[in-house]
Amino acid sequence: MRIRKWRIPKGVEYLLFALTFSTQGILVYFHLERSSLDTMIHTHLCYTDVGIVLSTLLELTHPRSIFPALARCFFCITNGFQYYIAAEIIHPIFPGQYNKEPAPEIRTVPVYFAWNIIFSLVVMIWIGRREYLKVLALKEAQIYQLITDDMHDLDTQKPLNELNP
Repeated sequence: MRIRKWRIPKGVEYLLFALTFSTQGILVYFHLERSSLDTMIHTHLCYTDVGIVLSTLLELTHPRSIFPALARCFFCITNGFQYYIAAEIIHPIFPGQYNKEPAPEIRTVPVYFAWNIIFSLVVMIWIGRREYLKVLALKEAQIYQLITDDMHDLDTQKPLNELNP
């Protein structure tokens, strides 16, 4: 990868992505000095940030494996949904009596987190199955065209390593 005349080392984008989410995780972790409800919500947000950072670093060290990439997507989806859950619990749409130490709401935060993980997994499986069925429906020439990004290379049938030197 190049930016103007400078050559950027491989994997910098993964390191920057991991750095941004580790910074976000640190910010959320030091935001824990509130009520026990806020502490529990922010702790679950820290868990998803740690998952994103670890899966991104695994993706950097294992570039040919699909599992770290899928794990990173899974944790990103979970993190996004967890922010919506946190916003709804802390600042509800229909405001009522907001108590800083509500026992029932504290017990529901891990349940919401578990349902969030299940929902994120279902979303990942649905997207993966949809894309897998799309690829199965393609012919071999169409798959080759998707890989090469150049329609004229289909006629010459060049090997993949000679297409984009």
